[in-house]
Amino acid sequence: MPVHRLHGALRVERPLEEVFAFFERPGNLARITPPWMGMRMRGAEPEMGEGLEIDYTITPFPFVRTAWRSRIATYDPPRSFTDVQLRGPYERWEHRHTFRPDGDATIVEDDVTYEVPLGRFGDLFEPLLVRSRLRAIFEYRAEAISRLLRPAPASPAAPPAIAFDA
Repeated sequence: MPVHRLHGALRVERPLEEVFAFFERPGNLARITPPWMGMRMRGAEPEMGEGLEIDYTITPFPFVRTAWRSRIATYDPPRSFTDVQLRGPYERWEHRHTFRPDGDATIVEDDVTYEVPLGRFGDLFEPLLVRSRLRAIFEYRAEAISRLLRPAPASPAAPPAIAFDA
């Protein structure tokens, strides 16, 4: 099966430690996920750390609700963490989050490696159904992150800048 990749980068006008602290709270994932995904974390918000398993439900496509379990495979605060899907809609899903300082701001990068289910049949629909949906999700994330982590009022707010590599 072909392996697909998605890379995004976003500059957040907040210091590294503050941005990482936001991302390491699993409950914030629902705050930066589009409402149409219907993301719901199951259980109490856990404390982030390597080996943590998180259960939630999502609606990746209209009328298709599915359970998703992910594990934090690597955790290196405040520089990075990686989550991998243990159960969910993908054949394979690995999402590496990296954070690096950029002056008083932080560059947030997302590197996603995934394989779609259903073999060649699934790959036929990957560009139209999966990749376009993932781009929409990451564009929403960029706007939500910029809104939730906007600079203090004394600083001018810059529009979100996100770049994708295919």
